[in-house]
Parts: sequence; structure tokens; C-alpha cells
Amino acid sequence: MVDVMHTRTQLEKYFDIWGEVAVDAEGIVHVQGEVIAGRPLPEHMPVQFGQVTGDFKMASPIQNNLTSLVGCPHTVMGSFRCVAPKIKTLVGAPKTVGKKCVIASDSLTSLEHLPEYGDTLLLRYTPHLPLLRLVEHPRVIWSYSPQYGGMEKGMAATHILRQYTGKGRGGALLACAAKLILNGYRENAKW
Repeated sequence: MVDVMHTRTQLEKYFDIWGEVAVDAEGIVHVQGEVIAGRPLPEHMPVQFGQVTGDFKMASPIQNNLTSLVGCPHTVMGSFRCVAPKIKTLVGAPKTVGKKCVIASDSLTSLEHLPEYGDTLLLRYTPHLPLLRLVEHPRVIWSYSPQYGGMEKGMAATHILRQYTGKGRGGALLACAAKLILNGYRENAKW
């Protein structure tokens, strides 16, 4: 049985919500409006979100404890922003983001489960992030990484990736991987 009071207590403890909140029979939280994690979250999302019609933000404060995106909404009709340095995978990330999708983590090691997004994708470049999936994502921008330096490396890699955008996966991926390796992106030249 779902403890709705516990869910609402967790919402009040960690999130600022502008809009209407509904907790369904399975304990999934749906929000007609915007959700902001206004305080540091624990390692795992304290509630399970479903659909959020506005923005869903976990960026300020930086979520230094969060290690998993499981519990994030499956659909965010606005923008999704997550600044969480310990996130390693996108398991649990929204399936659909209507506008901008921001995922900034120095620990991200896979782009599998990358959300479909409507506007722009903003990632944090790291030397261990596999980049070949981004051939299918022409609107990628990069954020500064305190650990790995400026955005220049990500922008230079994106320039290489864009040369192969829209050319199919087959030989284009092999050619793109070869060009990434040739330009010093050996660890990034992975799917």
C-alpha cells in the first residue's frame, strides 16, 4: 500500500513545486507545473515522479549526493536540468523532454537512455564519455567541467561529430570514430 503522506512529506522536504500535485494509487507523483529540487537530494530520488508539465530542475544547489536518476519523471514537457557530479548512467532519466535537456556530470560513462528532447542537449565533456551516439544529436552544447577543464574539447569533438550527422550509422560511425581517435579522442570514440 502506498503511503501518500510519506510521499507528500518527502516532496515538501526536498522540492519546491509551483502547480498542482497528484499522487496516484501507485505512489507516482504527477505535477501540472514546475518542480525544483531546492535542497540537496539524497543518493537516490526520494519519490517517483511520473509526468511534469513544466520544468524539472535539479541544478541549484548542485546535487553532490545524487548517484541515480531513477525516480525522475518519465516525461518533462518543459526543460530538464540535472547538475549531479556522481551520476554515472542515464538509467531513470526522462524518456521525453519537451525543451532543453541539461545533464552535467563528471562521472557519466554512457549516453544510453539519453532522453528525446525538443530543443538542445547540454552535456559536460569528460575524456571517458562515449560520444558516437551524439552523431544523431546535432544540437549539442557543452558546459564547463571543474575536473576536466573548459568546453573547448567538447566543442572540438562536436565539430568532428557534425561532419557525420545524418549520414547513417554504417560506415559513417567507423569513419567518425577513426577521426575522433586521430584527433586525440580515443576514449570518446565509442558508442
